[in-house]
Amino acid sequence: MAQSFKLPFGTQLSQTNSRVFSNRSRIYAHLQSPQTTVQEKEIGNAKKACKLKKEASRMIYKEDMLRDKLELVDALQQLGVAYHFKVEIHDMLTNIHKSKVENLLETTNDDLYLVSLLFRVLRTNEFSVPEDIFKNYFNDKGDCKEKLSSDMKVMLSLVDQYALPVIAIIRRPPAMAWVQPPDNGNPEQNNLTTRVDQYALPVIAIIRRPPAMAWVQPPDNGNPEQNNLTTRWDINATGPLPEYMKMCCLALFDRVEGHACEVLEKKGLNVTPILRRALKDLCKAYLVEERWYRNGYVPTLKEYLDNAWVSIGGIVVLSYAYCMNDDVNATNLKQFLSGYPDIVRYSSMICRLYNDLATSNDELKRGDNNKSIQCYMHHEKVSESVARQKIKDLIWKYWKLLNGEVVGNSAFHKYFRDAALDVPRMAQFLYQHGDGFANPDGETKDQVTLLFLEPVK
Repeated sequence: MAQSFKLPFGTQLSQTNSRVFSNRSRIYAHLQSPQTTVQEKEIGNAKKACKLKKEASRMIYKEDMLRDKLELVDALQQLGVAYHFKVEIHDMLTNIHKSKVENLLETTNDDLYLVSLLFRVLRTNEFSVPEDIFKNYFNDKGDCKEKLSSDMKVMLSLVDQYALPVIAIIRRPPAMAWVQPPDNGNPEQNNLTTRVDQYALPVIAIIRRPPAMAWVQPPDNGNPEQNNLTTRWDINATGPLPEYMKMCCLALFDRVEGHACEVLEKKGLNVTPILRRALKDLCKAYLVEERWYRNGYVPTLKEYLDNAWVSIGGIVVLSYAYCMNDDVNATNLKQFLSGYPDIVRYSSMICRLYNDLATSNDELKRGDNNKSIQCYMHHEKVSESVARQKIKDLIWKYWKLLNGEVVGNSAFHKYFRDAALDVPRMAQFLYQHGDGFANPDGETKDQVTLLFLEPVK
């Protein structure tokens, strides 16, 4: 029988907590199904997966038409299973890329959908394609030609190109201006904009706040000594801390050292300094925000962002991703330890800005500190709408910078570059309909259920 959760005696749940607890209980019960049944299902699923992999591999080599090839690769990548066919996909795209761009464009027969798909799939897989392949589809003002702008499939293909930020376009394509238009009273276009949201990438990994991090934001107890202890990596220094904080510290120390030992056993590499640094820096960033809040200080936007790209937690996720990479070695570990590379900073910054756009107002109502929007409003004396546009502009700026690092920086293996992209993609997914992290019962719950619990049909 599946196990069930039991609450400590006397525990009372609010309506919201009760609903969250109920959801987690169902998921836990699902994952704790009788072992024999799970094993039987796993064996059956493994056989099906093996058969499907062989069929998909044959399809990749069998397809002759350019459109069919690109759509197949795109579908595999959108489903998150392309890693099973890395060799086959690379061979296919290499053969496509060997053809001159002029020859490829002749093959597309002026099909803008196919040109967009070609551009996106090749760029996503790190093949160079010039931007001027789109020049014949726009007028002198940079707007999409009228005939094409009325074709929903064509326009969605262009939006898809914009919605997958790995493409590394140096400037925003003129046709993309309509992706975020003001409400112009046109139900068809407004509905299309809503549909664009559905094209966000599926969740690759849900960033959970490390469970032991609760202790770095205790109620202000006015005890500087205890606050300073939270940034020291010393198990013997936990003595003055309250019992609940000691438990969290012990759990955190144990988890980090355990992961470091796994890497040491497999590769003979000591990654402990990198993992420790990330968590210590995260705690220090939390304490900076706590000090600002306690003193009633509103930082400038620059001051805020210099700290906030760390406090969002991306440095922990990406430090783990770097250390757990199969291609990591002593040389690049030393380089990573010398300081956070720009690819980590840009990735974390985008995640922070998406978070602020979606959560700042609700967090202020809960008594949290000022976010980027409020900091900009305070110092620049502008309205909230102007401040929000500033943050959106910054998001676009940092996407371009991140794209440049991903495409042009071979110092990092593809696994890590993909992880650096997945963090802000995840943030875009979580926060595009509001705070999908703190209030996950809407779109986030539906997407996660479909991704992890519902079978692909």
